[in-house]
Amino acid sequence: MPWGGWRPADGFGPPAQTWLPQPSSSGALAVDRQVGMQSSTLELYRALLAIRRERGLGLGSLSWLEGLSAEVLAFVNAPDAGEPVRIITNFGADPVALPEDAQILVSSGPLGEDGTVPTDTTVWLAG
Repeated sequence: MPWGGWRPADGFGPPAQTWLPQPSSSGALAVDRQVGMQSSTLELYRALLAIRRERGLGLGSLSWLEGLSAEVLAFVNAPDAGEPVRIITNFGADPVALPEDAQILVSSGPLGEDGTVPTDTTVWLAG
């Protein structure tokens, strides 16, 4: 990820020339251009890391959620202390309905108007 869209070589180092070529569009994706932009990749990762830290995710047990389409990746991380988090990713073409008790912590993109998870979208749910 480029660091500074306004800096030479997008902030990868002091010389104006990088050792690997950078596409001209990379400056618009730089960290300094994504700070505070709610829909940016940087802010999504900051939100995910904050939830991971607050809830102790990555610790405890991990189990697959059953009963969903083969095009859906879904599992539960139940930390040693704290509330479990369900993660649902839709790789299929059809939207996926969220569980009725869904409390959304974060989503990688907008959900459908009916609250469904569209293609190529991941949601983290409390509980």
